[in-house]
Amino acid sequence: MKACPNQTFLLPETQEFNINDHFNKVGEYRINHHEEIDPTFATRINWILQPKIHMDELQKNVPTKNERSPNVEDINFIFIWIMILIVILILMVCGGVICIWIVLKKKRLQPTQMNLENIEILE
Repeated sequence: MKACPNQTFLLPETQEFNINDHFNKVGEYRINHHEEIDPTFATRINWILQPKIHMDELQKNVPTKNERSPNVEDINFIFIWIMILIVILILMVCGGVICIWIVLKKKRLQPTQMNLENIEILE
């Protein structure tokens, strides 16, 4: 067994080796890793990379009370009322169709009233 040199060295891809008591086996390994970024870390890095804050540019994007953007809850509230109105409209149309169908069915089933004055009796 050879001692590690003091400078950087290359290992062949097919070479298995030991470091202290750890044996490193050669092979193809697939690692599925999903890293979640910490927002405080990202903020800290942004502060380090660009510590100057341009308040004028930030204040341009802040909406005033009159120009507030629609809130998600407002949009959901409007969407719910639109859906309720559509359902009511569909129920009204279906009810109208059913009423018309019932009226037409009753008219077909009723016997026509015969006017006895207009009927001549043949003997």
